[in-house]
Amino acid sequence: MLVVSRALVSGSTVALMLGATAVSAQPYDLQQCMDPDLDPTTEIFATKFKKKFSRNWKLTYKGTRKELQIDKFGYSGKTGKQTHLLYQCGTSISKQEQNKFKPKFRIPVPVQAVVLNSASILPYLEHFGLLDKVTGYIGNIEYVVSPCFLERIENFDVVAYDNMDDYRNRPDDHTEGEVVLDNTYGEPETLPAGKKLLSFVPYHEKHPHAMWEWHGVIAALFNLDEKAQKQEAVLQNAYKCSKRLLKAKKSAKIKVAWGYVSNYDGQYWDVPPQNACAGTPMTKPYYCSLIELCGAELLTPTVEGSGNFNNLNNAEFIDYAKDADYLFYASDNWAFDEKTKRILGSDWKEGEGELEESRQYVEFDDFKFIKNNQVYDVQATGLDDWFESKNGELEQLGADICAVLTEHKQYKGQKFLGHKRRFLRNVFYTNEVPQPPTKCEGAYRKTCLDAPASFTLYDKSTKKYINCRKVQKMNRKKKKKICMSSTLVKVKNGLTMQRRVGPLCEASCGLCGNNVCFKWDEEGRSYV
Repeated sequence: MLVVSRALVSGSTVALMLGATAVSAQPYDLQQCMDPDLDPTTEIFATKFKKKFSRNWKLTYKGTRKELQIDKFGYSGKTGKQTHLLYQCGTSISKQEQNKFKPKFRIPVPVQAVVLNSASILPYLEHFGLLDKVTGYIGNIEYVVSPCFLERIENFDVVAYDNMDDYRNRPDDHTEGEVVLDNTYGEPETLPAGKKLLSFVPYHEKHPHAMWEWHGVIAALFNLDEKAQKQEAVLQNAYKCSKRLLKAKKSAKIKVAWGYVSNYDGQYWDVPPQNACAGTPMTKPYYCSLIELCGAELLTPTVEGSGNFNNLNNAEFIDYAKDADYLFYASDNWAFDEKTKRILGSDWKEGEGELEESRQYVEFDDFKFIKNNQVYDVQATGLDDWFESKNGELEQLGADICAVLTEHKQYKGQKFLGHKRRFLRNVFYTNEVPQPPTKCEGAYRKTCLDAPASFTLYDKSTKKYINCRKVQKMNRKKKKKICMSSTLVKVKNGLTMQRRVGPLCEASCGLCGNNVCFKWDEEGRSYV
């Protein structure tokens, strides 16, 4: 899949984003404040961000204004709407606007400073190179992973507050004009007097593309609507790429189980709800859509679980997952006994009707995903990074899932074949240990490996190993013969392996994969 990276934008690219040198359709410099006497009906936003999938926010352009409505869900399940007036800085607010919009929802744009209360907002800012606009963080920085953001905290560019009370008692010399981006589920705590608020809650969406479209909310705050619209097209291309080149064949009939042992109120298996994938793409959970994108079926329970929130005990999990070819374990507490080849699952002791203090063995010997070593957790870069980055990088998770289901496995210890997984880690590969990014510079930059340096393919007609450049120059018939379902692959400085490389051949020879040098600013290859 076309790899879209978080920290690819820096230096001159940021200047391009902010409109400093870009050739743009915009007649106004939207990074500058306007004349107070400018007619508020003047259409200054030539390019408008158009969303397709998101259901929980709406953006309307009106002259020098944008009206942004966000649906906010409370713990009771009721929806409350927050309607914001985003007015171009320098322009005057009318009496009518003062009556219509609460002061905390009247926000001059482009915003100059934001305060976050969740690390999961960071990817959305990093995609635009906007970390320098973050002046405060409310919460425990122990769970923050982004090395660039941690570096800014260490350099005192960002003030860390323990909680909202701490933020309310901030020093008098704090940054003026800060907007608090709130990621909480219920209504946020009381803000300091005069503070601006915007609820940023992409996790309320279902469709993976809808979660990504919340980039449009960030763009609206910083007047980067044109940039976001271009990136949205790039993202559509990325999903098409996975579907076109990495999707498993229907004949494979791959079945996937998704779940983990929850530590919340008793240890039970947290799995998808019954019939979770039966709805439309807009109503089913993101993991249903991504697994279906990759050509597989996500299993869901046939009966309600006996635990809290209908979670499953071990016996119920066996019934749920017994036919699965793969298990995606969405947590960091996978436990497996090598001697007995048994999973440590629920703490429900089978047959005795009581809970034990420790997790019990899942008494089943025929899980295909155990026999074939096909269990993947979300710890490639650690669980904290999963929670921080997943919502803003679901195109990467989609590519990970497709890579797993089509056997684009990582080559252990050497160069990578095909897609390099961003989130998913095979729990049986001892060298696949969680590796959170540690350096700001290039921490999320995808290495542009030249495919010929990574591996060569065996050409049976010439009985020689050839590189990808030669494959690319062949006609379609010859290319298909080289990229047959089973061939020999030789990795530089590594072993020769018998591998399925039908889909791998195209993907790794420069058309799609981790070795494609790709930036948000480039026009992506079209995958129809």
